[in-house]
Amino acid sequence: MGEGIPVEPTPAFIEALGDMESVTLDDTGREIQRAKGTTMMGHPLNVLLWLVEHVGAQGQRLQAGDVLSLGAIGTFHSTEAGRTIAVRYTGLPGGDSEAVVTFR
Repeated sequence: MGEGIPVEPTPAFIEALGDMESVTLDDTGREIQRAKGTTMMGHPLNVLLWLVEHVGAQGQRLQAGDVLSLGAIGTFHSTEAGRTIAVRYTGLPGGDSEAVVTFR
């Protein structure tokens, strides 16, 4: 799990969420995919609304301080043991971030 991205309650941040881009690279530096935030149900905040409704339908509520993952941007790809994949997120206030995973 990587560093969280704090949400800013501003129109600029909301727009940046839809415009953000993820770039997935394999361990040779080859780009596997590139996708915008809008691939997540039209906008990442739509995923949040879905989560609120889904949790509510189970008789539960999200609580202040809950850590949420809104899912993957783009499509899934297969990989093999020993491979390392990096995903770079660009376009959000506060600068770019990256998550790296090595599969066993």
